[in-house]
Order: sequence, then C-alpha cells, then structure tokens
Amino acid sequence: MNENRQLRLQTLATVVVVLAGIAVMAGQSLMQNGAALTDKPSAPKNKTVYPVFVIVRGPWAFVRDDINKQLILVTVDVPGHPSAYIRSQKPGPDLTFGVYQVSLPAGTTGVPMSPQDIVNFSAKSAQLAKITAIPSKLKRYVVSLPMPDDIGENLVDKARVGGVPHPATSEQDYTTEMILSYSLTSLSAFSVTGKDNSGKPITPVSITPSKIMYVGVASDFIGDPCDNHAKKAFNDLTTLFSNPLYVDYPPYDSTCPPLEDQSPNGAPAVVEKKADVRTTSPEEIQRKLNELRAYLTKTVDQEDVRRRLLSDSDVMSKYLELENAKKPPHPETRKALDAAMDVRRYLKNSTGSDPQRDQMLDNLGAILVHIFNTGGKNCKAPMALVTIQ
Repeated sequence: MNENRQLRLQTLATVVVVLAGIAVMAGQSLMQNGAALTDKPSAPKNKTVYPVFVIVRGPWAFVRDDINKQLILVTVDVPGHPSAYIRSQKPGPDLTFGVYQVSLPAGTTGVPMSPQDIVNFSAKSAQLAKITAIPSKLKRYVVSLPMPDDIGENLVDKARVGGVPHPATSEQDYTTEMILSYSLTSLSAFSVTGKDNSGKPITPVSITPSKIMYVGVASDFIGDPCDNHAKKAFNDLTTLFSNPLYVDYPPYDSTCPPLEDQSPNGAPAVVEKKADVRTTSPEEIQRKLNELRAYLTKTVDQEDVRRRLLSDSDVMSKYLELENAKKPPHPETRKALDAAMDVRRYLKNSTGSDPQRDQMLDNLGAILVHIFNTGGKNCKAPMALVTIQ
C-alpha cells in the first residue's frame, strides 16, 4: 500500500516537473514573440543617404506643419525683390505669385528643434488658409518642402523687433539666412509643382539636386542708410499673417522716415549712399578660424568633444587652402558647411555668459559668409517662425 502510494507521488512529481518545463518554454516563446511584435523595426543597414543643404535666403516666414511633416515657407512681394526662385546646380525657375511644392526624396521624417535667433509669433489657422488658398489676389509666394533633419541659422544681423516703429526693445541677433539639412535617399531629379495665383497648374519643373541648393527671393542691393528696404519687407511679411511687427537696425536713427512716408511713386523713401558691401580677405578669414581653434582648445574640457570640434576646424581650414591654391573648392563646400554648423551648434548650446564665445560666433558668421560668397547682399529682414493657433 505504501509502496503504491510512493509510486503515485513520484509519478505526480514527474508530471509536475514536465508541465513546469513546458510552461517555462512556452513563456519564453511568448516573451520572444511579444518582443518581436513590440520592438520597432530597425532601419535597413548600409542604406545610402545623401546629405543635402538647402540655403533659404530671406525674407521668409517658416510655418511648421508637424502633422504632415512639412515646412511651409512664405514670403511677400516687396520692392527690391523681383521674384522667388529655387536653384541647384543650374538656375531653376523664377516663380510667379502662387503656391508650390518641392518633392525632395527625404529619407527621414523627424521633427527638428526650432532654430535660435528667429522672430517668433503666432497666427490664426484661418489666416494661413487664406495665404495658401488658390486662386488668390495676394502678392505672395508659398513653397512647401519636406520637414528637414535640422534647421539652423546661417547669417545674422543685430536688430530690435517690436510692435511699433522704431521699437525700443532689447537688441539681439536675428537670423537672415537659414540652412535646412536633409538626408536624401537619391540624388535623382525632383520636381517643383504648384499653381499660380490664377489657379493654373504650372508645368512641373525637373531639378537635379546638388550638395547645396537654394530657395530665396532675388534681391537688388539697395544702398540705404535707413534700411527701409529690409524694414518694409519684414513689416509686410508679418502683416500678411495679421500680426504686424517692426524692425530697426543700428545706429537706430530716429530721424529715419517711418514706413508710412512714401515717395510719389509709392516706393519707400530711400536715401542713396554708396553701398557698404563688406568683403573679408582669405587671410582675415584664416585669422578668425585660428582664433576659433585656439578658443576651442582652451575652453572645451571633454577630450572627445574637443577632438571633434578641432577636426571641424581642420575641415574649414582645408577649404580655405583649396581656395587660396585656386583649386575648385566645391567638393569641400558641404564638408566645410557641415563642420561650421557643428561648431555653431556647440557654441549656441553652451551655457553661461562668455563674451569671447559671442565673438567666436561672429567669427563663424564671417566664415560662413565667405564660404557662400554672399558679399553682404543678403536682405537684413529677419526670418520668422510662425505658430499656427
């Protein structure tokens, strides 16, 4: 009797052990399957992407469409800006007033952080709908692009911005030229499509991208000590969004006529003087780069970060060497731009008050101007980032 009972207990224990083992294996299988279902699919390895920079030359307002992963650029018709354009290796189309789309094959869909040194204001969704509506009588250009990987300022000017003419607000840097960074899946031709103000679709324009592209408005350089050209461009742009703002520039001359003072032909009153187009020699640019390198060597404590930033300075120096040797620097242009923006992001994200850091940011601005050979002819009207309510 006892022997039979012991046999039954041994058999039961064996069954329990077997069932437990099955349960453990099943649990492990479920956990593995669950992980397979919940883990995000990994990005394809060895997928080729092509870094491309889109330089946006103002004045433009940027509207982030985070839902559709688009960046909407808007500018207005002002004296001195004959037309908007999209350019790459070869001249692209000059646009008439209308709404356009650029179909870049962007390989990523992330939403970048907001750029620094940009005017921020809000507008109603109904006003944006009015601006982007077709047909329309509004003298404006609208260009939609995919959301870039990163948005950063390229050139800045010191100014004051406020709700009244000659604002008494604090002076600060405001960006006048932006850089949009993209990772493209292909460098094959893309198309520009859209409709003009009459509602007529344009013939799609095929453009072959290069490492650097441009979206901007043609600018006739105007010698005006009061900068009325830039002031009117900025005021017209913000007024288009029903949020009129004003800008003023050093030396903040109160004798400059307000925007309301018009000449008989309707153009803003302009006092002519010899255009002050500042050019910086390659030697001066190299000196500024040497100062930047010495600053980074002295102030960056983390060795890996310091090594990266000094490598960036080497890339910029190589660009200058090729330029001085009269060799085509174009293959190094993108690298030089990427390096300069890396250093700029580091300096901008650094905390604490450091007047020397501000000087290094000015040095970088001069280096970027030199690389792109803008010659001081960029419109001084600040760029704007519009939040839609």
